[in-house]
Amino acid sequence: MPKLPKNFSIKKAHDTQLCLAEKIIPKDRVPEEIRTAAGMDVSYVGDMGTGAVTVLDYGMLELMETQVATCYA
Repeated sequence: MPKLPKNFSIKKAHDTQLCLAEKIIPKDRVPEEIRTAAGMDVSYVGDMGTGAVTVLDYGMLELMETQVATCYA
């Protein structure tokens, strides 16, 4: 098991988990007709992060848009 940072608060983590649990939506809210679908990924090398996202037309499975961004810490 990984070692926790010295300033890690189990109480704060538990309180955060309870807060997030209240936001769960237990019913299906996906629209009947899906028009677009997106996928994304982020990777890190040292202090550089690169993220990419693509959006597809769901019915035709055709690429609508792609964007890539790179950030340095």
